[in-house]
Amino acid sequence: RAGRHGVAWTFIQPDQGDLLSGIEMLANIEIPQKQYPDFTPGPIPADVSSYREAEKRRREESASAKSRMATAVAPTAAKAADPNAFPGGVVPSAMPMKRLGGVVRTRRG
Repeated sequence: RAGRHGVAWTFIQPDQGDLLSGIEMLANIEIPQKQYPDFTPGPIPADVSSYREAEKRRREESASAKSRMATAVAPTAAKAADPNAFPGGVVPSAMPMKRLGGVVRTRRG
């Protein structure tokens, strides 16, 4: 609530208990809990289930995608190089070496 007055309600699932404990540790307070054992949830709405499926597919695709930190693969020589792309006629055979990147000197020294 960030210093504001009033009551804040938070609903969590049993598998989110460790997250609640983390919040309690960060805030250095104990959040009172009230459980409703007789509560039975209704059916999941269609838009929520479609959103969950889309998120699941997105997570699977991103997990199977290549890491952006992986090294790039050099272009294969099987492709015919476009002569207009390399005006000097020098076609690179490999990716450029990685450089450390220096500090640009200024007039101040």
